[in-house]
Amino acid sequence: MKFRSITFQLTLWYAGVLIMILLILGGLTYFKLSADLLNTVDETLKSESSEVANSAQIKNGKIQIYKDIYDNKDMGARVEYFQILSFQGEIVYKSESLKQFTLPVENAQLQSVLPDKYTMLTSTVGEVPIRMIIRPVKIDGEPTYFLQIGISIEELKRASTSLMWNFLVFIPIGVMLATFGGMFLAKRFLKPIDKIIYDANSIEAENLGFHIQPGKVKDEIGRLIDTLNQLFERLHYSFQRIRQFTADASHELSTPLTIMRGEAEVALKSSRRPDEYRHVIETNLDEIERMSRIVDNLLALTSMDSGEVQLSLEDVFLDDLMRDVHEQGTILAEDKNIDITLDSTQHISVKGDKHRLHQLFLNLVDNAIKYTPSGGKIWLAMQPGDNGVSISVTDTGVGINKSHLDKIFDRFYRVDKGRSREHGGSGLGLSIVRSIVELHKGKVNVESEPSGGSTFKVWLPWGEINTKR
Repeated sequence: MKFRSITFQLTLWYAGVLIMILLILGGLTYFKLSADLLNTVDETLKSESSEVANSAQIKNGKIQIYKDIYDNKDMGARVEYFQILSFQGEIVYKSESLKQFTLPVENAQLQSVLPDKYTMLTSTVGEVPIRMIIRPVKIDGEPTYFLQIGISIEELKRASTSLMWNFLVFIPIGVMLATFGGMFLAKRFLKPIDKIIYDANSIEAENLGFHIQPGKVKDEIGRLIDTLNQLFERLHYSFQRIRQFTADASHELSTPLTIMRGEAEVALKSSRRPDEYRHVIETNLDEIERMSRIVDNLLALTSMDSGEVQLSLEDVFLDDLMRDVHEQGTILAEDKNIDITLDSTQHISVKGDKHRLHQLFLNLVDNAIKYTPSGGKIWLAMQPGDNGVSISVTDTGVGINKSHLDKIFDRFYRVDKGRSREHGGSGLGLSIVRSIVELHKGKVNVESEPSGGSTFKVWLPWGEINTKR
């Protein structure tokens, strides 16, 4: 087992926590049991010493106790030692069980008994551990003698020691068994993770669509499998987009290169007039310009995706911005005789990058011009709201089928590839629009019907709202 494996660490933590719990429980049990047993002895001593003390009388100047109590016959087998002291600390009687021994006592202990009525001590008689009570014996209401009664606690000590050794023996055995059991359980419950690792290692770029088989129970491991499967789906989708993007980019760049190569080969097959060579050069320049636009757009999108674009944020007055877009769009639409109308706008601003926002709306206008027949119309409108402003670009163009609406912002995606190329489109304009909108924390969507025109709506959140210059 690897020391850094989860199985080893779980087992180690489990064993450590179990040892701590067993030591705490064992210690508490040991001390509680010892205290309870000692308390039982103390209660016995209190009861029996009180009975003996209450039976005491003075006859002929000597203390007298009923013979049956005096001889310890009715005190129970636990009472083994009995001793009476005078008020000056002299022994006036002791039980036969003491023989040559005496119950140990000091004058300070005797004096402490008087205000407290009794005191409990743990001592020894010879080598026998005892629990002892000392209490005054009152004659005519005055303390005249001291009574000592002791009970051997050798069995109690033996039981406590036996309990302690049982803990010392069985706790390690229990911990060892529990550790092996914990290791077995850890391996069993972590076994699905090994399968996940094996399946994940078998996944490559070619089979990202592979899913790890989920378990029957939706526990933490089941949720992990679901999360990984969702991750693989996103990676699979991203790889597909990258592949499609690479293929589309290659196609977009190879087409103008093929045209340029064909024109050049035709021109070199035989001598041509100057105007024919000029036509070839002009055609190649058009294709070079097209490739330059594609490369510039690709670089712009790559920068936006990687987060390298640093927005130059400022208060952008949308009415001024839309007037500039309207003027430039009118120039672009002259050849198709398309009327572009700018609805009345309010003098408001948002926090944004003026250059990027200008590029965003000009791309939308340019896209509307491409797909609007000659003599059509385009409207630019702005509608402020509570949380932001909505800018719309509406045209009377060919419209978009609903099946294409969710893909219209994908890179190199064209509803009509032939017509897009005819108008010089590369399929990147709307992708740039979406990227710029997302950089400004906004949203963009499109509403369209075939032959019913399209409306692109851009929502931008408020930054600082200004109503005056």
